[in-house]
Amino acid sequence: MNSMIVGALITAISQMVEVAPYSNSVAYLPNDLVEVTQFLDEADKLNLTPVIVIDKYYLDVSNKYTYVDPSPLKQAIRDSNHIGRILFMYDEPGLRGRRNGQTMSEILPVFDLIKKDFHGVEFVHIESFAEMYWQKQENNGRLSLYMDAEHIGFNCYGKFEKCGNPAIGVPEVHQLTYLADIHSEIVFSNSDAKIFLVPGAFMGGDFFESESEVTTQLDDYASVAVDYRDYVSGMGVFIWGDFHDGYNQLSGARSLPLVKEKTLEVLNYLK
Repeated sequence: MNSMIVGALITAISQMVEVAPYSNSVAYLPNDLVEVTQFLDEADKLNLTPVIVIDKYYLDVSNKYTYVDPSPLKQAIRDSNHIGRILFMYDEPGLRGRRNGQTMSEILPVFDLIKKDFHGVEFVHIESFAEMYWQKQENNGRLSLYMDAEHIGFNCYGKFEKCGNPAIGVPEVHQLTYLADIHSEIVFSNSDAKIFLVPGAFMGGDFFESESEVTTQLDDYASVAVDYRDYVSGMGVFIWGDFHDGYNQLSGARSLPLVKEKTLEVLNYLK
């Protein structure tokens, strides 16, 4: 049985060495296929399970998910020296689809084809809390997530007991509510997936009011990982390095003394 996946999303391959002593995994969004090979090689050197964010390889010019020839991505993996476990992650595909006129009923068949191409690779679906809320409203309480993934989670950054955004019509509820919703859907769908936790470890935008609020959320998520270990497959912290997504300039944990200390403490404890 695989151990709990514990690590952080880095924003440059050079950052991997900084989190390696405290983790058993690392996530990254490669800029191109050359970086896929480089990322795998570096993860192999540091004995970390690699998690590759792959959305960009399956998005067309209109930012919609579409099936493509897997040969280039497969070759990039073969070109590396990595042997062993690999995870592919989708980052908020439902919300991305909603913003670009694509439904989950159109996205999920693409994911099925991709999974068939990569036998043995584990898949992770991380969805936005807002997308999950809207799905429940539209589908009589049901969620439309990739239930053939091995790991399913959501993100909601801020106070653990107040996840929501009234400005976009999403009420504030405890984050455990969304975790319970995912678990219920896994059971209902007879899926073998487990829950993957994604706490925030950054400052910027309108997400956290202080570093202490960030460290509190990290502690809260660590407690969930321990208390519900039978249902949780791992935890990936967002983010280690600084990140600019086009909307927000985010300072990652490595730039924030209190957050950095707590992030490494939590990762080391859970691994």
